[in-house]
Amino acid sequence: DLIGVVRGQIADADFAKKSGAQIVTEISVPATTTNYTPVVQKVRESGADGIVFQVAAPGLAGTMKAAGQAGLKLPAVSYSGLVDASVLKLGGTALEGVYFTALFPLLTATSPPVQEFSTQIKKYSADADTVLGLLGWNSGAIVEAAMKDSLKKGDLTQKSLMKSLHGLGGQQVGVLKTVGWTASDTHSMDAGNTDVFSIYQVKDGVFVKVGS
Repeated sequence: DLIGVVRGQIADADFAKKSGAQIVTEISVPATTTNYTPVVQKVRESGADGIVFQVAAPGLAGTMKAAGQAGLKLPAVSYSGLVDASVLKLGGTALEGVYFTALFPLLTATSPPVQEFSTQIKKYSADADTVLGLLGWNSGAIVEAAMKDSLKKGDLTQKSLMKSLHGLGGQQVGVLKTVGWTASDTHSMDAGNTDVFSIYQVKDGVFVKVGS
């Protein structure tokens, strides 16, 4: 498969190769972009079979709308930070069929941890009831869990806190069913472990889980 990457950061060619794909073009889309027709033209000229988005919501919505207007229909996937109702509102019908990887559950999920987040966050900042707000909330939950673990085992020091943080890999913390990192790799909540992600697709204007 040939992939066109519409990006705000460097794409991972090695990972694409391992997945049986080849990146044929990387198109930078600055946050100030207002005309997405040239972006779509570059994707068309590349011969890509699909698009991987690594941009913010306006870039995703703008590119997909321009693609629709140009008659370019390609499968597309975006990332976890955009699984939010505000993105659906911005992109409208242009986002139908687009896939999204998701580290976190939907904000509409009925699980107790998600409901607790929504209830508590609305007390202090209702406009933070978003997927990015949930990211910040869960980051705090991870630090809290590590501090409690460190204190339970003795004094809270930098060394003990880091040891406790490393030890959270594979555990359920906050809304995350599984913290994806390992004791040796904690550079992000997933640490490159794709098994901790779910896959959603926009169907009839809503996010529908289609895989994990």
